[in-house]
Amino acid sequence: MNDSLKLASTPPSLASLVERDILQELLADKKSPNTRRTYAKSLRDFFQTITGDKTREPTIDLVQEFLSLDRFSAISLVLKYKGMLVNKGLSPATINVRLCAIASLVNYARKNRKMRLQFGRRRRTEGAKLSRYDGNRTGEF
Repeated sequence: MNDSLKLASTPPSLASLVERDILQELLADKKSPNTRRTYAKSLRDFFQTITGDKTREPTIDLVQEFLSLDRFSAISLVLKYKGMLVNKGLSPATINVRLCAIASLVNYARKNRKMRLQFGRRRRTEGAKLSRYDGNRTGEF
């Protein structure tokens, strides 16, 4: 079984000709063949599920479109996908593996500056008082 995802045979766009295949790079970056195979399967399922086309392989353009979403749209899409997995009756471990593959894609893209939005960063609000967390939630931020 081939560990890599096959790109769809649709004609490439100009953007895809200059863009690196971040999905293939992510999979190649994984040392374990089992991780590569699991992530390839998980990411294929994610993109097929969100497009509603179980025969469509993820394209460079589709991956870039996902990575270009604003933070709230991307999170909303992933939460919708998670709900679909729960409704299918998949085990929590399987769901977590699939979500980890998506998170790994986002983190890899961010690390390689192929993503406009950085999920992990929050802007500090002007004038907000931040207090150290001492184990008790006080409501002060």
